Amino acid sequence: MVPALSVLFCGYLIGNLPTGTYLLFAGWLAVALAVYLGYSRHHARLSHPRTVVVLPDPAAVD
Repeated sequence: MVPALSVLFCGYLIGNLPTGTYLLFAGWLAVALAVYLGYSRHHARLSHPRTVVVLPDPAAVD
């Protein structure tokens, strides 16, 4: 019962925040998303493929 009441009370507190708080949160979320996407795009391993050497299968060489 306590966890359910805690969730409801937190929902009540979040629901009564001023509109400016939501706008600031959305702004910081957009900034964080831009940093995340920029960093991951630059440092992605798939964007810089490496040469792969395929060795012959010893069982196939008879």
